[in-house]
Amino acid sequence: MVRANSSFFNRGGKLHRVERVIKHELFSYENGDYDFGLMKLKQRFRRGTYVKLPSGRRRFPPAERCTAMGWGYTMGPAQRDQLQQVVLPIVSQKVCQKAYEGTDTITARMLCAGYAEGMRDACDGDSGGPLICRGIQAGVISWAIGCAKPNKYGVYSSIAEGREWIRNHTGI
Repeated sequence: MVRANSSFFNRGGKLHRVERVIKHELFSYENGDYDFGLMKLKQRFRRGTYVKLPSGRRRFPPAERCTAMGWGYTMGPAQRDQLQQVVLPIVSQKVCQKAYEGTDTITARMLCAGYAEGMRDACDGDSGGPLICRGIQAGVISWAIGCAKPNKYGVYSSIAEGREWIRNHTGI
């Protein structure tokens, strides 16, 4: 089930049944590459305001401020019932690759966001949530080492890099 038109995890809005889940066939559990998935719902959402998908291979420049959202952990052991959001700057591929050098691989299908000093970030339970930059969904929350740790940026699946796969499976 997918809940729409509610900022609460388990109440409000309208529930939609999922007809089919499509996982990217090249997804890697080892490094999180190709971390894309789609859900086909049994019925359409009513008309409303939608986030746009990037056109072409649109890049989001370093320091551009974007918003990550999710119901994951904040300070403490419990997930949140109310949708949380945090504003984060995009980090260059070079800076992100250096931050994860020797431990993980940052690929062309990933983008990073966060602060060098840490303190604010997406966290456990937020995976699959959006990273939105000026009304365009730039990424999908994928992984990080810990939450909001200094020099360990959040890693997102780049929608621009997965755009052709999305179009091939949805027609949009």
